Amino acid sequence: MRKVSGPTDKVIVVGAGLGGLSAALRLAGAGREVTIVERESVPGGRNGLIVDQGYRFDTGPTVLTMPSLIEEALASVGEKLSDWLELIPLRPLYRAFYHDGTQLDVFPNTAEMEEEMFAIINEEGVEAPNAAVRTQKCLQIANGAIYTNDKGVWEDVHAAKLDALESIIEEANGAPVIVAYNFKHDLERLQARFRQGRVLDADPDTIRQWNAGRVPLLFAHPASAGHGLNLADGGNILAFFGVNWNLEEHMQIIERIGPMRQKQAGYDRPVHIYPILARNTVDDMVMERLSSKKSVQEILLEALKRRNEDV
Repeated sequence: MRKVSGPTDKVIVVGAGLGGLSAALRLAGAGREVTIVERESVPGGRNGLIVDQGYRFDTGPTVLTMPSLIEEALASVGEKLSDWLELIPLRPLYRAFYHDGTQLDVFPNTAEMEEEMFAIINEEGVEAPNAAVRTQKCLQIANGAIYTNDKGVWEDVHAAKLDALESIIEEANGAPVIVAYNFKHDLERLQARFRQGRVLDADPDTIRQWNAGRVPLLFAHPASAGHGLNLADGGNILAFFGVNWNLEEHMQIIERIGPMRQKQAGYDRPVHIYPILARNTVDDMVMERLSSKKSVQEILLEALKRRNEDV
């Protein structure tokens, strides 16, 4: 392999998938002469199409949830997405089917998703055991992604909370931050965005490294931050990427770096808690539950009454 030293005006991009095409557009927009090589007969990578016996099958994503990314790539070479594609909004985006026989229509924003959720809860009754479970879909969307089946497949919806977390990390100015997450897709998206992060796991070395100040960003599920765990030496900043109904787990992870832990560790410093919330969504209901200690059923019943009064 020959290493090219210094700047070059000619670039070869291997692979004409979405990533390769995006990189090529941005490089071309920056004034580089770009050549793309692709082994297949058409570009697109995993975003392909099979036509067989009159039927069309997508081999990759079927929903475009973040068109702004394509707009940005095309804008780098002075083009507009609307000049190349006609995007047709779908209502719903798609219909997800689950193993228990239930189904869920997925809409592009949290307001429509909550209408769907409350329609189901209103039909089944707010006292039903799965009433809070129904809200999990909306909590997922508030966080920025949603599972589309029972096999762990998920779709991106937005990156607003990732952007908010990035601002918190920047404001921390190098101080270590713990990030509490709820769903596995939360963790996957966090790891993809913040490569410097480490997951709180069963390895004792993880806690030692955190408390020694060698971990700048620690991803922790509240359920994994059990009683007796002391993380105060590592820092005093906690961000909730998402919130959930479990009050005990919420208080439990706060206590791991809380004021009492800080004092026991010999530190005289405040504890900073940052809940990242999607306003006017189920996040608000969960925060009401966590701050008032009302039951989940009480919160949902009050919300249902308010919605019925507004109709």
